[in-house]
Amino acid sequence: MFRFSRIEVINIETIKLIKGTDLTQSNADLIEATDDDNILVIDGNSNAGESVTSTGEGWFQEVDQTIAAETYHVYSIGSSSLMVDVDIVQYIT
Repeated sequence: MFRFSRIEVINIETIKLIKGTDLTQSNADLIEATDDDNILVIDGNSNAGESVTSTGEGWFQEVDQTIAAETYHVYSIGSSSLMVDVDIVQYIT
């Protein structure tokens, strides 16, 4: 499992998960890692076993968005937005 809080990341916009990566992150991690827009996009591959976990944060699921033929589930808290590729297993609350 990869815990987002264990690395220092500055001004990223997109994370590409590969080959069964499990990413655990919080809204605080998102705010710290992104620019002032506080938008994080997480891409992955279908059938590769990737997952994203962000539980107990109070995420609100918005309308899905499609960008360059990829569809994303969109979650928000205040000014933060988390966009997760629909191909990735998601545990987001």
